[in-house]
Amino acid sequence: MAGATIPDAASHEASLAWRHRRALLPHEAALLVAGRLADATHANASALWLVAPSSLLPPSPAPPPVAAGGAASEDDGVLVSRRAPPPPMVVADDALTLLYRPMGDAEAGHLLAHGALPSTQPYQAVMEGAAGRSYAEKYLSGKKWVDTAPTTVVEFCLRKSVVAALMARQHKCEDGCLSMGLGPKAGNGLALFNAAIVAAADAAPALPDFDDSGAQDKFDVPLVAMIDPPPARVGYRIVTVKRPLPDVARKAKKR
Repeated sequence: MAGATIPDAASHEASLAWRHRRALLPHEAALLVAGRLADATHANASALWLVAPSSLLPPSPAPPPVAAGGAASEDDGVLVSRRAPPPPMVVADDALTLLYRPMGDAEAGHLLAHGALPSTQPYQAVMEGAAGRSYAEKYLSGKKWVDTAPTTVVEFCLRKSVVAALMARQHKCEDGCLSMGLGPKAGNGLALFNAAIVAAADAAPALPDFDDSGAQDKFDVPLVAMIDPPPARVGYRIVTVKRPLPDVARKAKKR
C-alpha cells in the first residue's frame, strides 16, 4: 500500500471509509477527517484501507569532493583516475531515517496512550526504509502472518545514530529490508527505542495532537484530500490501517 494510488477523498460519496466509518476506531476516524490518512479502498474490497505517504526525509549530505592534485591518463582507451579515492561517508548523528512496524490494536493502543511500545512481544521487529514499509504491510495484506492480528503500520522517524545502536545489537535481512528486533528474544533494545521516541514526543508531540473524542460523529465536515508527504520529524505516525468491512466480518463469523 505504500505506493497505492490514493483516490480523491474530498467527496463523502466517493469514500468507502466514510460510508463504513463505524468500522473505524475513533483515532482512525479522526486521522481520516484531518487528512492524515486517506481512503485507498477499492470498490470491491473486503476491507477498508487507509494510507498516508511516507515522510519526506531531507536530502542526504553531498559526498565530499575528491582531493585535488591527482592526474588522469589514457590507458588502452580507458580513462584511469589517479586521484585519491574519496574518504568513507560518515553519517551525521542528526541524520534521520524511517522505521516501520506492523502492530495489532492492543500494541497500537498502548503506543497512542503512553507514547511508547509495550514490552509484550518477544521479537518486536522494526524495519527500515521503503522496503521495510512494504514488508510491514505484508502482515496486513495476508502475505505474512503473525498471531497478533496486525491492523496498523506505524512509521517511526529516528536519528540514524539510534538505529545504528539498535542494529549493533541485532539485525537480519527480511525480504530485501533490514529488520531489527527490540524484544528479549532479539536485540533487547526496546528501552533504547522507547527512550528515543519519548524524548521526541516531549520535544515536539507528533501523535496524537488531535481531539478524537466523538470523532466518528465529525464526518459532517469535508474530508481533506492528502496531496504531499509530510516532512520528516523525529517521532511516530500511523501510515496504514486495514479494517474489515462490517458485512464481510459478519459473514466470516457465520462460517
